Amino acid sequence: MPTIDHSNTLDLQDLAELARECGEEIADVETDEVDREESVQALVQLSTLAAELGHASDETDAESVADALYGASGSFSSGLIAEGYFGDYAQQLVEDLGMIPEGLSDIISANIDWEGVASDLLTDYTSVRLDGEDYYIR
Repeated sequence: MPTIDHSNTLDLQDLAELARECGEEIADVETDEVDREESVQALVQLSTLAAELGHASDETDAESVADALYGASGSFSSGLIAEGYFGDYAQQLVEDLGMIPEGLSDIISANIDWEGVASDLLTDYTSVRLDGEDYYIR
């Protein structure tokens, strides 16, 4: 049964594939009613996300939802980043971009206000909601 995974980061193309899996589950005559309903609910959540990202779809059509999410993936430079993970994400991003000199003393690096850095970065991100959880995307 396909379900929305609430990882620290989510890729829109993976969510598009999840929409297709939900469609297959819904169409499968051997799917029990509980699993079918959970797939329908996941598809609705994915459709709502696509709409929040500016790519409307027919929430009852898995291919339409998948296409909308694939379309949205081309419009954003990041995947979804969980709100609770954004501070760690900001630190990793700054390090990956080489903004922290290699060999920087632990005395200095341990005192960087990563929550402040994350807060400043948020100006470039959009907040969206997926299945009751808040995420950021750029």
